[in-house]
Amino acid sequence: MVYLSSISCRTLCLRAAMRHYALLRANTTAFLLCLTTSFLFGQNTDRVQYSLDDCLIFSLDVDNSLQLQQIKISLNALDIKSSNLGMYTPNVSASITENLNFSNSIDPLTFNFVAQNTNATLGSIDLAWDLFNGFQKQNAHKGLLTDRSVFELEEDLLEREIAIITTQSFFAVLASKISLDLVDTALYQSLADINQYDLLIQAGLQPAASRVEFEVSLTEQELQQARAKAQLNRSKLSLAQLLQQNDQALFTLDTSGIFSIIRDSSIYLSQQGVEKTRLLGELRLTAENYRYQSMKGLLWPTISLGARINTNFFSASQQINGFSGQNDFPIIGVTTSGETVTSTIPFTQPIYSPRPFGNQLKTNFSQSANLTISFPLWGRYQRIQAIQQQQLTQEQTILSNVNDLREDENRLALYIQDAHGALETYHQTKRLYNINAKASLVAQTRYEGGLISPYELSLVRNRQQLARVQFHQARLDLASKLHLIRVFYEYSN
Repeated sequence: MVYLSSISCRTLCLRAAMRHYALLRANTTAFLLCLTTSFLFGQNTDRVQYSLDDCLIFSLDVDNSLQLQQIKISLNALDIKSSNLGMYTPNVSASITENLNFSNSIDPLTFNFVAQNTNATLGSIDLAWDLFNGFQKQNAHKGLLTDRSVFELEEDLLEREIAIITTQSFFAVLASKISLDLVDTALYQSLADINQYDLLIQAGLQPAASRVEFEVSLTEQELQQARAKAQLNRSKLSLAQLLQQNDQALFTLDTSGIFSIIRDSSIYLSQQGVEKTRLLGELRLTAENYRYQSMKGLLWPTISLGARINTNFFSASQQINGFSGQNDFPIIGVTTSGETVTSTIPFTQPIYSPRPFGNQLKTNFSQSANLTISFPLWGRYQRIQAIQQQQLTQEQTILSNVNDLREDENRLALYIQDAHGALETYHQTKRLYNINAKASLVAQTRYEGGLISPYELSLVRNRQQLARVQFHQARLDLASKLHLIRVFYEYSN
């Protein structure tokens, strides 16, 4: 009798302890869930916290593709400057030519070959100005100006793609962290359940053979924990690489406020329009049309104005500086009768000297101007081919613009459709979570009354845990899809 009384008291004390333990575990679980949803990566004052907007700004700042686009815009600015000068200023060029000549020449007095090495210097300044060329330069310049707007819009849409990738990577980390925290919570509950069951086995209230069911559940959750950790590390590494952070442990994610967007879900689910994509298509078509008009200018006559000034210097050029004096030069002849006759004629030897360099430049200076009208009669079909190629490029641009606009509109519609589905799933999982929470309370009451076994209570709690996991995942999925719509729409309009 004393033994039975001892067993009864021990059982009552054990059940009372279990009730307090269950209450403590419920409070611990609630605390862990609050900790999970509020601080997914924990609080560490030594680390830098990045919110979603911080990650967007940081990724846009370090992405190399945007820097390449900036270089593209700078190159376009240089082309515009060159084109502007080409329309309103002539082309001016200068040239200097030096000729060296090594040869032999015949002396007219002695009729002997003498070496004559000479050099000649020619200099000129040329001016060429196209007064009219079928508006080729004007249309090409307008095309470059339009290209500048095209490149700027392309930069905006490139920022949109980077922002979308960053948003997806950000929420991938959060989803992995939530999965890991929920698995950890379930694992802690399984450990508590198996410890509780061990106490019941020690008290002789439950068979030891049934413990294997708890061990199987615990092993499965440990496997899920290992997989969740691997997925979290992979997601964090992907985000760290996107932000170009060498050490992913140096920063954490600030999740405060990311779920507030759910309250405004109706606003984002009604978004429409991709204005920048439409405007980009129009500007691309305008730029190609300017280039097409520029190519058609090849069929027009061209009017060009040219001018030239030139002079030269020749080292063999000489001038007479005087005479060496008068000498009688004998001339011997024979008359018809055979008589020899000798006579003299006066001969004066001139004195030559090289002409000075400056004198030659001044004397040989010349200038000319010309006006040329050129008509394109036959160019081996090259002009017509260039025009046809540009026309095909214009048609290709039209089709590409239609495809780009349709693709972006379809993307936005798909994001909204996914968000609608996520919103419905969110409401259903929230309802299921509330129902399972009530069922868990009922099961706890029935267990305390001895109406169900610990294993049956564990099954109810596992269903509650599954509903909790589904609810938090659905809420995060809905928030991620709404933020995706927000980012896509803000960067597209």
